[in-house]
Amino acid sequence: MAETKKIEAREAQSLLERRESHFLDFKAKEAGPAKLTKAVSAFANSAGGELIIGIEEVENLSGGERIWSGFADEEDANGLLQTFASQDPLGNIIQTTFIECQDLPGIVLFVTIQKSQQVLMANNGKAYVRKGAQSLPVSGDALDRLKFDKGVVSYEDEKINTDYEEVTNSETIIEFLIDTVPTGEPVEWLEKQRLLVDNQPTVASVLLYSDTPQSLLPKRSAVKILRYRTKDDAERDYLAGNPETIEGPIYHLIYNAVARVREVIEGIEKLGPEGMEKISYPEEALHELLTNAVLHRDYSIPSDVQVRIFDNRIEIESPGQLPGHVSIQNIERTQFARNPKIVRLVVGSRKVVWPFPEQVGLEFVPVFHRLQGRLAAQG
Repeated sequence: MAETKKIEAREAQSLLERRESHFLDFKAKEAGPAKLTKAVSAFANSAGGELIIGIEEVENLSGGERIWSGFADEEDANGLLQTFASQDPLGNIIQTTFIECQDLPGIVLFVTIQKSQQVLMANNGKAYVRKGAQSLPVSGDALDRLKFDKGVVSYEDEKINTDYEEVTNSETIIEFLIDTVPTGEPVEWLEKQRLLVDNQPTVASVLLYSDTPQSLLPKRSAVKILRYRTKDDAERDYLAGNPETIEGPIYHLIYNAVARVREVIEGIEKLGPEGMEKISYPEEALHELLTNAVLHRDYSIPSDVQVRIFDNRIEIESPGQLPGHVSIQNIERTQFARNPKIVRLVVGSRKVVWPFPEQVGLEFVPVFHRLQGRLAAQG
């Protein structure tokens, strides 16, 4: 049973004055399961949100006005609670609380919806997403896109229509097997890892073991480095030279991108107590951030990972939304691998691409802590 919370009149007034948004929706207590489960689906399939039931908007001469018109008692809302329980049987996504305020009629049901790991359907069997203050249905290509975002389906498993020798007879796979699985044969090993399916290489196998993955997966196997001579926003007028593009199989891509970014950073100077000083940056943090950007990007999106280097900061942009159930609110205490095969094979390789392989794909907290430690040491 949902708990009941009492609030003061000023808190109730503040609630009535809130505006519907990407993260908030109001519904009258008379709203049926179809409307309510549609809103829940939309929030869960997007970034989460709040649904307040028992506050409705009425039209008057001055326009719309929200009024408090809650349920007579908790039992009056039992049908809705059962509907939500059916939509979220494990209770991991939907949390409910009753709110009452003295002198206001009835109790309001406050529903908090977390971002879901799976695609959550409304009771009509359709999926919805939140766009602004609207809950919109998704189907066809848009539903496939949502499944990629959620990690229900991984683009790394898609097959590529090319000769399998692209990955079975490359210098990269031979070097990898000699170093990691000396007794392994390319075809047999790739099939066992489900990287070669029906004699066709998957996206993951091309990204990892093709010598030139950019020829088959353009804009998906590169890191673009841009240097801006400014502390402000990235504008073309501040761009120093042409953007640089680093390409290649994932192992080489990360190493080469980190090396080049470090070179660019070391070429930047700032005024210090003893004159002009070289800029330094924690190399291990750079490795971690770039590794995460490459391993966890959404490979279904044809766009490069971008590293933007400014006079006072570095910005790393990885294509795609936060995967699965990960949100801004829980990013520091949760984990999710959008591309589990790629992550597993990078971590399991002796060709470790960073100094902390046990933390690949885990929380960002270790990176933050190392950066804070470096800044504290520098005073």
